[in-house]
Amino acid sequence: MPAASHNAATAQTAGADATKELAELDAQAGPAVRRFRRGMIIDYGCETYNARIDSNTGRAQLTMQVRLFRDNQQVFASSNLNVMGQPATKRVVAMGHLQLGQNLTPGDYILQVIVTDVAGKNKPRVASQWIPFEVE
Repeated sequence: MPAASHNAATAQTAGADATKELAELDAQAGPAVRRFRRGMIIDYGCETYNARIDSNTGRAQLTMQVRLFRDNQQVFASSNLNVMGQPATKRVVAMGHLQLGQNLTPGDYILQVIVTDVAGKNKPRVASQWIPFEVE
């Protein structure tokens, strides 16, 4: 009997240690430190100002694409997502999520968001922002 109690206590201690280690890893990963683990979901967002209003719909019409780079090589690109603003509003807020692949190599990455204003008959206007982060 004492041996079984010892094994149960050892298992509880090991479980507590694993939980503590996981909590420490979570504290080291996240948006504040721009460090993520493979498989995590990254939330991103952008705010577009002075978007043109389409005369047919009365709304801003934008497309948004997300790209992921490592060592100046693109490793992911989303399809163009259509973003439609509120009626007669030139300011558009868009948000999205990107799940990091389990097969990503640990290291430094860049997340780029590209927004294209496609409203109107004029040439489309493009804006781009990027942010560096690390995958553990």
